[in-house]
This record gives sequence, structure tokens and C-alpha cells, in this order.
Amino acid sequence: PCYDLAIVSIPVKTPEYLRLAQEDERIQVGDEVRAIGNPQGFSVSVSKGIISAIRSLKDMGLSADDVKITACEHLSGRVLEAATWIQTDASINPGNSGGPLLNDHNKIIGINTWIYSQSGGSEGLGFALHAKHVRKFAAGYLPKPTTSR
Repeated sequence: PCYDLAIVSIPVKTPEYLRLAQEDERIQVGDEVRAIGNPQGFSVSVSKGIISAIRSLKDMGLSADDVKITACEHLSGRVLEAATWIQTDASINPGNSGGPLLNDHNKIIGINTWIYSQSGGSEGLGFALHAKHVRKFAAGYLPKPTTSR
């Protein structure tokens, strides 16, 4: 509930064209991105934009309560307000939450999580949780490999 993430285990190999970005892969303001989701209940939709900023809630003077994210004291050893968020102008609407934010190499650099606007629509600012937090979250829940004899 802290990051609005869930783990779904699918017993098939992940396609090569869709991978979680490595922690050391650089992302920067101005990079082109695509947000994928099911906005307003419509089936899969893709919007294109750029990274507008990379920041924490603390940097923005906001708290988890301000953006209606379930407040959690700690996750992966970091406070939620200090987590890294990718701000994008790619349209993120209700229904995009949980969908990937992809870079120009189709690597998942974030998970679309919330919007900051007066009306709740995409005319505000869209935010995705940085992939480095997603990787840490998943590592704590994925089954450990088993060895066969």
C-alpha cells in the first residue's frame, strides 16, 4: 500500500523488449518517455512526453497525505517522502496507475503512480515511482530460486 504496487507472478519468460531499467541507467530531464495504462477504463493506451523533473515529495514541499498516497513510515529503508519520483508531461489519468513509464529503449524506468492537479485530470503533473524503488520492492517479494537435484 505504501507505493501502490503489487507483485503478480506469471510463469513465463518476460519478453526481451520489456525490461526493468538497471539502477545505473541514466535518466534525465528532457528524455522522451511513454506512459502505458488503461486511462478512464479504456483498454491499453499509450501517451508520449518527456521527463519534466526528477524529485522527491520532500523537494516539492509535499507529504504522502498531500498526494493521497498511503503514508508509510519506511520502505526499503527510506521514508516515502524521500523516494524518487519522475515527473512527466505524458498524460497520466485515473487508470494509468500501475502502468509502466518507458524510456526510448522500451525499458521500464518507473511505474505511473499519481497526478497532481486541481481536477484530478491530466492537465496537472504526472508522476511515476522510479524503477530503483520498484526493483527493491520486487526483490523483497519475489520467490527465491530453487535448486533441483
